[in-house]
Parts: sequence; C-alpha cells; structure tokens
Amino acid sequence: MSKIKFLAVLSALALLLTLPAVAYGQGTGIPPHVFTGKAMVDGQTAPDGTMVTAMIGEDKKGSTSVMDGKYALAVKAGDGTEVSFMVGDAMVMETGEWMMGGASMMDLMAGEGMMMGGGMVGGEGPPGPAGARGPAGPRGPAGAAGAAGSNGSDGAAGSAGPQGPAGPQGAAGPAGQAGAPGEPGQAGAVGATGPMGPAGSSTLGIIALVISIVALAGAAGIWYLSRQS
Repeated sequence: MSKIKFLAVLSALALLLTLPAVAYGQGTGIPPHVFTGKAMVDGQTAPDGTMVTAMIGEDKKGSTSVMDGKYALAVKAGDGTEVSFMVGDAMVMETGEWMMGGASMMDLMAGEGMMMGGGMVGGEGPPGPAGARGPAGPRGPAGAAGAAGSNGSDGAAGSAGPQGPAGPQGAAGPAGQAGAPGEPGQAGAVGATGPMGPAGSSTLGIIALVISIVALAGAAGIWYLSRQS
C-alpha cells in the first residue's frame, strides 16, 4: 500500500472515531450513526460543495457538503432505522441502516433520473450495459410486383451490314420466236455496156467476166445492206 493510500485510510478511521464523540458531546444525548464514502452523480464524482442529505422517513436527520469527492455525515436518531440519502437534488437508491453510535463506509451513487418523489425502479447502482443484439429473423415473403413502366423511345437505326455474296445464275429462259422475213430488195440498174475492148485471149476474157460478176454482186450487196439499216 502506498503512503498516500495509507494516510487516507488513517484519516477516515480517525474521522469515524471522532465524529460520534463530537456529536454526543454537543448534547444530543444519543450518539449518531456516521456514514462516510464517495459521492457520485450520474457516474461522475460530485463537485465540491454539493450537499449530501440524510433522511429517516420524511425527516431530515443530517447534511454535509462534498469535499474532494467524499463526504462524512453524522445522522441523528429518528423514527426508524432505514436511512435514505440525496446528493444534491438526486436521490440515492441504496439505503443505509442506522445504529446508535455506528459508523459505516458507504459510497453514494445518485442520478438525475432518481429525483425525490419519483425514484427510478430497479436495482441498486447505475444501469448495466445494453444486452447483445439477437440474431436476425427469417426473411419475409417477397412483395407484389410493381406496375410496368412506360415503353422507352426507339433507339437509332444501326448501320447496314456488308453485302452478301451473289447467288447462283438462274436458268436460261426459253428462246424467242423467229422474226418475219424482210422484204426482198430491188434489183440495181444495169450499168451501161463499156466499149469493146481489144480482143484478147480467152483467159483474159474469162477473168474480165469474173470481175464483172463480182462487181455486180458487190453493188447488189451494198444496196441490200443500205435497205436493211
């Protein structure tokens, strides 16, 4: 134990021993019960100067102020033995038991929700931590389907695809009917007879005749072609 804690214990014991004697020596006739300990409000140490009040029934039986977070209170005798406490305006749920000339170390835990005349229901001391969250329940059934939305606008036309390969050639159609024969052409005029040439040999005469015939045939062909065009 450190020197500071040892001195604090000795001081508390000395206070417990001297307070009953002082109270008795003041002419009360009945030695009080002395309560000492820490004074807390909402889990925090009560500020110095906060009043600590003791009551038996509806009667106030002693009061003191907090110093360094602690109190020492001599409680006078009353009609009963159950002692209730208040730290400031907050009620302390835990109660003490009065004994003539007694001395008790009791930490007072008060809270703003424990006001006089409307105390909190529950056990002593500050509330415990919240319990762990339970497992999730089973998944519920699916809801009804919503109404169908309106049709969207048509998208832009896509680009044309590449041209496919050419198909196979079809079968030849039936032959057409033969056309009507054309009108016969007119015979060309016979040219004038040229002058008689010198008598030649029979061979030259034959050649000249052939040439004349070819010339007449060519003239007739030219005339016929001109009629056809």
